[in-house]
Amino acid sequence: MRQLEVNQDKQPRRNKKLKILNVEDFNYKPTVISGYEKNLALIRIYADLSWLFLKKYKNPFKLWGMIQKINAKKGEVMYGNRLMKIARVDGKHYFTPVGLIGGQGWPSKHYYRNVKVLAKEYMTNEVSPSDYLGLVYMAITKKCPMRCEHCYEWDELNKKEVLTMDVLKAILKRLQDAGVSQIVFAGGEPMSRVKSLVELLSTAQNNTDFWVSTSGFNFTRENALTLKAAGLIGVNISLDHHDKNAHNLFRGNTDAFDWVLNAAKNAYENKLITSFDLCPVRSFCTEDNLMKYAELVKKLGGAFIQIYEPKAIGHYAGKDILLKQEHKDELKAFFMKLNFDPAYKDYPIVAYTDLVFSNIGCSGSGNRFLYIDTDGMVNPCPLCRSKSKHILDDTLDEVLLNLRGEGCSNYKAQDSTFNEQF
Repeated sequence: MRQLEVNQDKQPRRNKKLKILNVEDFNYKPTVISGYEKNLALIRIYADLSWLFLKKYKNPFKLWGMIQKINAKKGEVMYGNRLMKIARVDGKHYFTPVGLIGGQGWPSKHYYRNVKVLAKEYMTNEVSPSDYLGLVYMAITKKCPMRCEHCYEWDELNKKEVLTMDVLKAILKRLQDAGVSQIVFAGGEPMSRVKSLVELLSTAQNNTDFWVSTSGFNFTRENALTLKAAGLIGVNISLDHHDKNAHNLFRGNTDAFDWVLNAAKNAYENKLITSFDLCPVRSFCTEDNLMKYAELVKKLGGAFIQIYEPKAIGHYAGKDILLKQEHKDELKAFFMKLNFDPAYKDYPIVAYTDLVFSNIGCSGSGNRFLYIDTDGMVNPCPLCRSKSKHILDDTLDEVLLNLRGEGCSNYKAQDSTFNEQF
């Protein structure tokens, strides 16, 4: 791995008002449950879904046939292991972070929407392309105080904004009218446009789980309170090293690690579910680094660790940064240890997107999720770019069919039928 260099000419002045926290001061209660608590929660969820099936289909036993198919597919992802823990925050339960399908919190309208789509296909096979779309990453700004090594929007950072508030509202309405149950506001740094975030959330329909993907910048206590009241349920915080100096170097900003700590504190204390996003470069992929990272996230009250392998796009375009097999093996061992070893039952749940996609195919490209970039263009995902159409150009079904035709450049696509997907 080449030496990372911070561009000092582009560094913003240090924020003198930023509260400096110490990692040693954190020791939050874990936000995951296991054993008796987890089993009791599952009983309640299955009872709730049985009642839903009884009311809608007059036959709750159909539910169990669908669950068996879902569990069979999950067994492939989890390599034959059983679910050991789930996250619980503010009275809701989460099986996966927002980066993976099925991350809606139970109980909620959004959770039921996903189940109803699966049931509709399982029982009638009459599902439109937009029915499948459960997750959208929606970039709302080009602004960002960072200069991150792996930035996928590098060529667009801090240029003139294209997405006006009227356009953002029109995009959001289109997605919500289609029933999209999870939307992640991204960028750039979405917290640099916090007033727009609050306005979007305050005027949105109540049928979506909203998250924000942030470096931690501007995620103050006041902003966390306001966003929570407006409808935000979760935060994806980017944290790429357990060591403060290494993280700051990777992010190109001397405040980066302190922003993470402040954001984690404000998210946890305002009952927002928190996922920590990790882009592991080759030199980071050791057991020692990964376990120190897990210990840190556990202290910070994180429910999930979401691993994204670096891709040769954006600032990494044309560079030799792809992980080799030995690095992937370390990440897989970490995934298995934290998710299925009883010794780590109170540690965060690990989601390793590339491991899942290499197993069962990519669910992006409009199959289950997509990415809308800072120009409003539709892409297969943040790490697989095509800019095929503007999200408002055609009907959503036409946009999705076009995107599916282009597919993912990294993995084969997941089949969009129930029998193949689940």
